[in-house]
Formats: sequence, C-alpha cells, structure tokens
Amino acid sequence: MSWRRPSRFEEVMQYRRLSSLLRIGVVAASVVLVTGVGFSHQAGLRTPWIETKAPGAFDDPSPTGTSTISARYRVDATVFLPLWFVSVPLGSRDGVGTASAVARDFAVEDGGQLRTYEFFAGSIPERSRGLNRLGFLREAQWLARDGIHWTAHFGVVSATREATREEAEAHLDQPDGVEEYSVLDGFTDRATSRSAIVNLDLEGTWPTADALYAHVRRRWEAAEPDDEPFLQNEGGSVYREPVGFLGAIQYSLRTAAADLADKGRPRQFRYPFIHRSKLFFLDLEGHSLNDDRRRRYAEAGLVGPGARVHRLDYRIVNSDGDSVQSFELWTELLPTVSGALAVPILPLAFEFKARSFLELRVVREV
Repeated sequence: MSWRRPSRFEEVMQYRRLSSLLRIGVVAASVVLVTGVGFSHQAGLRTPWIETKAPGAFDDPSPTGTSTISARYRVDATVFLPLWFVSVPLGSRDGVGTASAVARDFAVEDGGQLRTYEFFAGSIPERSRGLNRLGFLREAQWLARDGIHWTAHFGVVSATREATREEAEAHLDQPDGVEEYSVLDGFTDRATSRSAIVNLDLEGTWPTADALYAHVRRRWEAAEPDDEPFLQNEGGSVYREPVGFLGAIQYSLRTAAADLADKGRPRQFRYPFIHRSKLFFLDLEGHSLNDDRRRRYAEAGLVGPGARVHRLDYRIVNSDGDSVQSFELWTELLPTVSGALAVPILPLAFEFKARSFLELRVVREV
C-alpha cells in the first residue's frame, strides 16, 4: 500500500517512555577509573553526569579491551484511521527511519563493573514526508555483586506531541525544519535522583550518536536548566535500585530468562525505574512463543534454525498507576543469562502504537 498520512515517527525514539525501548544491549571488559563527585550543575559546572561518573566510556573507538555488543535496526510504520472500536490501516511504509543500539562493559579495579547503554534513532526525511526527527539516550551503570549502585544518563527527546493526524499533518507544513527537544541530564543513586532538563530548538540531521551529542552538548553547556526535578529515596521506600529505562528493560529480560530456565515460563512482574527523577514501573504482562518470527529471523540470519523466539508484552505505568505506553518485544531468552553482571540481551524487534493513528515497528537488521 502507498504511504498516506504523516509518519509521526517521532515517538519511536523521542519519548523515553519508549523511545529507547530497545537499546538494551550491553557488553564486557576494559579498565576505566570511575570516581564520584558532586552535582554536575553546582559551582557553574556544566558537565554531563555521564562524563563526570564515566569519563570516556562513550568514546568511539572505545577504550582498549572493552567488550561491545551492537545492533542496527530498521524502523517501519503503519498509519491508522482510529474509529470507535477498531483502527483501519491507511497505509504502510518500510524504512522510514533507522536505529542503533550499543552496550559496553568495563571491568574496574575495585571489583565492580561499569556498564553503558546507548540508543540512537532518526527518521529518513525523504521516506517520512520530510519529517526530521531523532531520539537519543545514553545510560551508564555501576554494577557490583550486591546490585546496581548508580545510573547516570543523558538524552535528547522530542518535545513535540501531536495528538491527532490533523496536528501531525499541519506540523509537516512548517518550512524551517526547526524542532523542539528536551535534553535530559541526570544521576540516580540509592539515596536520591536529580535531573536537569534543558529545552532546545534544533535544526539539522546527525548521522551518528557521537555527532548529535557533540552538537547538543555545546548548546546545553551554555543554557540554564528549565527544570531540575529531585527525588528522595528514603530508606529505599521509592525504588529498589537506581536504574533508568534501558537498565529496567535489561533487568526484566534477564529475569524472564531465569524464569524460563527455572519454571519453564516467564512470570508476570513489575519493576520500578526512574525517568526525569520520577518513578515509573515496567510491567511484564504476557509471554508467548512465535514460530513465524523464528522462521523470519532465521531466514535473515539473526537466529539459528533451532532458536526459540519469545514475544514479551510490556506496559509502562506511572506512579499514579496510569498506563503510559504498551509495547511488544521479540527476543531469544537464553537460560545462561541471569544476574546483574550477565551479558545483556539485544532484542530482535519491538512494536508499539506511538499514537492512536501510528504504529511503529523496529526490526533488527544486523
């Protein structure tokens, strides 16, 4: 079918309630000195938390000895006409955008481990009716045998929120190509979570996460935060471990793999995470095996012919119990993947309704 209606493709990578739904990769080993210092916005300092807590961890090429897992994805879209009880598909188009995920592990001298996640996605304007959107998230975690000690993050997400096809259509008519984004910088440990949010108007395209980060960081350093939310975790009463969205997905996948090995089936469970220094929950609500996907991914060389491809149904819930977003994720769940220090899982695909009129499919290619 031919493409009709706007690709509000923005949400796939822009709101972190998904945007980053994937970037769950991780990796293993190299030596970096990690030190804890004060809040990155004190005393006039404008250094992102990921640089303060994990200097050089996201550099390309990565430090010698670092183990890296990466994946590239294609973004497809289907536009729907939402009716009373059903949604009628109006058209689909493959390849409206691309995404990449990178995960790295660094062995550190004191026996802990630094783990980083990166997810970057962007539209292809010539295939998405000129829409130029992007999303970006980096997380650095400090892991030890007793769990996660802290997470630092830096991200760029869209601040535009078209609610209808008409609003999205009107947005396409804007000639200047300038988009409003929120730049998120934050740090969460076992006691507190603090964030600094800066709103920036950005114009242009960036082929890689490094290029986007270099451009945004220069603008961010010269800007004062528009909001600085803070969350106190007194006695662990708000959250169990200081994890962000990407870390929460990884924890959930490891738990599902362990349940599969122990009980033969992943259980439904809820795991808290912190975003913008606010509490959210990641709910695993359903599980099934998908033989059609297995055949498709085996033909693409992504899994072996005897692989088991699992579909996991997720929902993101805020602290008031309101549903924020639902999505489905397809992956292998190997029984050897368990524990906080285990090698992470990079999903094969995930899908979600970004809006009532738009469904996005992010499919792994390499």
